[in-house]
Amino acid sequence: MKQQTLSARTDVVAPAGFWRRDTAHAPVARTPMTNSMMDEAPAMLAACEDFGLLINLRLATIGGWFYGSVEPVGAPPDRAAPPAWLLPWLLRLSPAASKRMRRCREVVRTDYAGTVTRQWYERSRPDFQHRIDQLLATDLSTVDDRELVQRLHDARQLCTDGAREHFRVVMAYMYGVAELGLTCQKLLGWGPVSGNAAGGRAVRQVHRAEPGTVHFGRSAGRGRLHRVGEGFSALVRLSSGGHRVGRTHPGRGPRPADSSAPRRDQPAAQ
Repeated sequence: MKQQTLSARTDVVAPAGFWRRDTAHAPVARTPMTNSMMDEAPAMLAACEDFGLLINLRLATIGGWFYGSVEPVGAPPDRAAPPAWLLPWLLRLSPAASKRMRRCREVVRTDYAGTVTRQWYERSRPDFQHRIDQLLATDLSTVDDRELVQRLHDARQLCTDGAREHFRVVMAYMYGVAELGLTCQKLLGWGPVSGNAAGGRAVRQVHRAEPGTVHFGRSAGRGRLHRVGEGFSALVRLSSGGHRVGRTHPGRGPRPADSSAPRRDQPAAQ
């Protein structure tokens, strides 16, 4: 029998805009099964709108690989950024951007981030744990086809709801860390931790110490902040270790070197 080599070509069509492959959350190609259960894109866009961001963080699977894109609200894709002096006027003239800015002011004024955090601990996390326990308790070998389909539907809905809640909590965390950064800059004269060694050491000091016992001083001698309250210490602790991106197993799939744009030689996952 003559040996034949079969080859299949898949044309990869990328959405409009600039896309970068996300190697942190998806180091290997995503399978059709994963894509059928997980669609994070609507949840991410909903979180951006919910917290009044002036950007949309878009997610997409392109050729089997996971990509992300940053799109300014009200701006068409594939357009160059306007001059800095023109940007405030464009934001005011854009109905979509004006709506986001009103929402952002409401988020800050009402401590919406704190509300989301409390809801997670008091209501959302126990509810998710209950739903997970119910799914894990099902003996799939004993159910009929109808119940198996229902369990699959429940698992998919759990993934959808979990993605939406995940991005809500992440946004709340980012608001808290931003508030911490502004507080450190205003009261302590710190700049970004990555460019301020003294600030980084002080954050680590608070992380290790008991709440309410840390003393800070300003290097310029314009005054001292002698006692840090428990709330401030707790917030520093949260930013130091409260949000860690877990390591993802590298898997056994190929990893292309160029992650800046989709390539036609990246095969879709089978």
